[in-house]
Amino acid sequence: MKVLSFLILRPGGPRFGGAADAARLLSTELTEHVDLDFAEMSDRDETESWQGTDYIFVPGFHGIPALLRKLIPPLRHRFLNVFTFSKISKLLDKGDYDVVHIYNLHPTWAAAQVAFLCKRRGIKTVLACHGIHETANRASVSKIKGLLVPAVYLGVSLPLKYLVKNSTMIFASTAADFPVLEKLGAKKENIRIVTNGVDKEYFIENSPEQLETVRAKYKLPSDNPLLVFVGHLRPKKCVDILLQAAAKVRGDFHLVVVGPDSFPEHFKMLMQLVDELKLEQTVTFTKRVPLADLSVLYQLADIFVLPSRSETLPLSIMEAMAKSKPVIASAVGGIPHQVNEETGILVQPEDVDDLAGAIDRLLREPETRKAMGAAGRARLMKEFTWKHAAEKALAGYRDLNAGNGKGIE
Repeated sequence: MKVLSFLILRPGGPRFGGAADAARLLSTELTEHVDLDFAEMSDRDETESWQGTDYIFVPGFHGIPALLRKLIPPLRHRFLNVFTFSKISKLLDKGDYDVVHIYNLHPTWAAAQVAFLCKRRGIKTVLACHGIHETANRASVSKIKGLLVPAVYLGVSLPLKYLVKNSTMIFASTAADFPVLEKLGAKKENIRIVTNGVDKEYFIENSPEQLETVRAKYKLPSDNPLLVFVGHLRPKKCVDILLQAAAKVRGDFHLVVVGPDSFPEHFKMLMQLVDELKLEQTVTFTKRVPLADLSVLYQLADIFVLPSRSETLPLSIMEAMAKSKPVIASAVGGIPHQVNEETGILVQPEDVDDLAGAIDRLLREPETRKAMGAAGRARLMKEFTWKHAAEKALAGYRDLNAGNGKGIE
């Protein structure tokens, strides 16, 4: 069996994030078991060596002429980028693939294009569901109204429905994905559950020297508990809600917000909010950090916080759990499958008081933090590893190749 893992990314856009990391980490594990090529939609055309196999960069192109895009600049990046496609046809024709595993859902038309081309060639497709909740509910998650609602349907919902209906098998992150997938037209018997895992690096204990080096690098205090958030600073991550909650918490603490400022206007709003709430001495924004620093920042944390209004199965929560950290997160998407009362606290999305109360409680109860962190790591090692995910994915590939599409719950 020959498999192509194809990662959909907007050419020129960010190459890292939860979906991209999940694609690379699961594919790395799978190379031990199947003949696998990894391809990434990109702005270049070349092949590199990766994990003993090929890492292929497939050029992308815009479906809307450049002149037309220049005539309507306000929509150029927010909407027209969904009409991006890839030059994957030649790779499919020469690769002799049995299965194409599609990762990431943006740009959605590019993902639908892959499913369409595979269907025409008789190649079976597997769809990874990382980000399915946000994509399926794009208008509400992004708070889009008015004339942009039908535009989102055309640019996101329509190709997503085609993609879901025409994928031979779908790998859901948790059972929480089932209702979303069935609403999009998926058949339950074609869905398998393949959870995310954690990079082995996050299980490694960092040395005291590493901890102090990173603490000094980002000028973090050593005398107050650290609350850590990790993620792209985009509206759906609700860092604004986190800042408002922080302003209500009575105890001593320091908040560390880790992640790239991918949305300049939103980042500007967050900075203004910090000023308004007088949190200048309480909050540190690190922006993007090296992966080695990220592992240390998780270990420095006393509490990990993720107040998103929409998520599927975030890797950041698992990374924090690998470092034995208690988690406070919104009860959305697949997060309740990760976090329970033994490993953290679930709060209602966009509820400032609920979030502030959860933070306040864990700041007052260090023994509870310790117990939750230990329980989280134990649960993670039992249920959420890339080895476990690869075993489930491999079973799906084999059933797919044998013509058995029966799903599991």
